[in-house]
Amino acid sequence: MVCHKLKQEIILTHVMHKQEPLLNSRGNKTTGAKVPLSFTVQAKTTSIDTTPKDNWQHPETTTTSAYKDDKKPLSKDIETTVDNLKLGQVDVLDLSGKLASKEDTMAIAEALKINKTLTYLWIHENNISDQGAMAIAEALKINETLTKLWAYKNNISDQGTMAIAEALKINKTLTQLWIYKNNISDQGAMAIAEALKINKTLIALNISKNNISKEKIQGIKRAWNNRNHLNYITMTTYKLHYFNGLGRAEIIRLIFTQAGQKYEDIRIERTNWDSIKNDTPLGQVHYIKVDGQRIPQSMAIVRFLAKQFNLARKDNLEQAKVDSVADTIGDLSEIYSKLIHREKGQSKKEEDLKMFFKEDAPKALANLGTLA
Repeated sequence: MVCHKLKQEIILTHVMHKQEPLLNSRGNKTTGAKVPLSFTVQAKTTSIDTTPKDNWQHPETTTTSAYKDDKKPLSKDIETTVDNLKLGQVDVLDLSGKLASKEDTMAIAEALKINKTLTYLWIHENNISDQGAMAIAEALKINETLTKLWAYKNNISDQGTMAIAEALKINKTLTQLWIYKNNISDQGAMAIAEALKINKTLIALNISKNNISKEKIQGIKRAWNNRNHLNYITMTTYKLHYFNGLGRAEIIRLIFTQAGQKYEDIRIERTNWDSIKNDTPLGQVHYIKVDGQRIPQSMAIVRFLAKQFNLARKDNLEQAKVDSVADTIGDLSEIYSKLIHREKGQSKKEEDLKMFFKEDAPKALANLGTLA
């Protein structure tokens, strides 16, 4: 899901927003509809320290691993998932915390070499270590559809990182790579910097919370900035200003969470609104600040962030359909807001609310089916 040429971003020293992405696994196109993959059994792991004693380890990195035995059978859920990957029945897959052995990881990596549908893959918090990272890296050299890979908190050190870096020199589809909170040091960082001189597609990298010196961080930034096809690179800061509640700002929070982007959520108490109203853009809330520049209007913000974080459609016709859905829901939200803020008893408030939920909203949402 890539839009036209975007402003780019690299995250080197900041931590992502703590919430995990909201998008879940889905697949199985056998009947035209996608059925979520189900992982009902969490495989047990055995405790073993897989980090060399002379290697730095981030305090939040897990030290448990299932890689104690030489051979393990694939867990049942993973075996099914591997089959679905090979058959091209999966396009988004969340395996965070679900890879119970090195065999599971290797099987997924081998399936990625064949798969031609997967775009998002979450394999974070599995402690795949360098061996797993190297297997995934080999798959990245061949796979032509994966665009986003979350592999943070996996006990990956320089050896695995160098393998990933070599894959980045070849891969032409990956746009986002999250490898923060691993055991990467300067050697791995230098390999990534060299890869960025060649790679032309990566637009978001989170390599924070590793054991990388400031000098090598600067080396990555220089390599990133010198890429000719990029016209923007900065440690972008985002601040969301809204009342202390959900409302229209919630979709913006969800976008930040989905993108894994850190932001500052500034909640304004309604009792303070009158004193700050004149200092807000358009005299209203909500708005966001992007490196100090203010952007008001909810849908303008949503569309900007969708493009910024590669969540927009790359096909203009498809994006127009998405916009139609968003605007329809926006219209419903506006109607509901006006109804809910009527004084009790004013102009048949209760009756109109019942009509809204019974007829107006269901009809409008049902009509969205005509866009398919």
